[in-house]
Amino acid sequence: MAKRDGTAGPAPVELLVPSERRIFALVHGCVRYLGGVQVAWNHLFMVNVVRLLAGGRLDVRGLEHLAPLDRSSRVIFVANHRSFFDFFVIGAMLYTRTKLGQRIIFPVRSPFFYDHALGVLVNAVMSGLTMYPPILRDAERGAFNRWAVDRCVDWLAQPGHHVGFHPEGSRNKGDDPYVLLRAQPGVGRVALASADVTIVPVFVLGLSNSLGAEVVRQLRGLRARLGGAPPPERIAVWFGPPVDVEDLRAKSNRVSTQLECAQRCMAAIERMAHRHRDEARST
Repeated sequence: MAKRDGTAGPAPVELLVPSERRIFALVHGCVRYLGGVQVAWNHLFMVNVVRLLAGGRLDVRGLEHLAPLDRSSRVIFVANHRSFFDFFVIGAMLYTRTKLGQRIIFPVRSPFFYDHALGVLVNAVMSGLTMYPPILRDAERGAFNRWAVDRCVDWLAQPGHHVGFHPEGSRNKGDDPYVLLRAQPGVGRVALASADVTIVPVFVLGLSNSLGAEVVRQLRGLRARLGGAPPPERIAVWFGPPVDVEDLRAKSNRVSTQLECAQRCMAAIERMAHRHRDEARST
């Protein structure tokens, strides 16, 4: 895991293909040296895009679980993954409705975001290049992913720094939004190696995967509100109580323990999913 000097060491960029290497160098440099610019951009752009496309439709609950945390707190946010826009909305809540520090990164799969010009453009515009570090799919390049884990641990060692994870590992395309995918051990690796970090589960539902669709939904919601009715398509952003994994830190940090940690995070998300389902059925 992370070295004793508190750094992950140099990234094994020799494992990246040329296009990945160029994009990684850009994003890595921005995260390392231009954090203030990233925060300012996200306040200016991401927060206002979320207000424009989701304002009035948001059903935000559980902020009381974040109230005891302050600018020195370090948080791992774990959320289900139905939409490309899940963590943009969560990030906007972090920026506008909490007392937390505002340095947050979102590990993301390398394909598209780190090997395609359009991917880096989306990363820059929508997150200020905070979709970082990349996670590679190829098993033969696993050393880079081990570095990425160390990088997240190093990041979380700093006050006011946070990481957003999808424990499912990939986007859930199933028909039933309340049936989640199996947990992957990645979040467990980071959580168990990061002392005194708060793990906050988040359930998100109601976002599509299309900006155009969100514009249409927002217009329908605005028309409903002007007519005195609630918006027909709400976006749930529910924060749960922190997940306790201290007993797991006493065990050896094996993959089985990491997976148990990730499953505990998923179970916390599932409990909120079931409450949302039951409430939806009763209305």
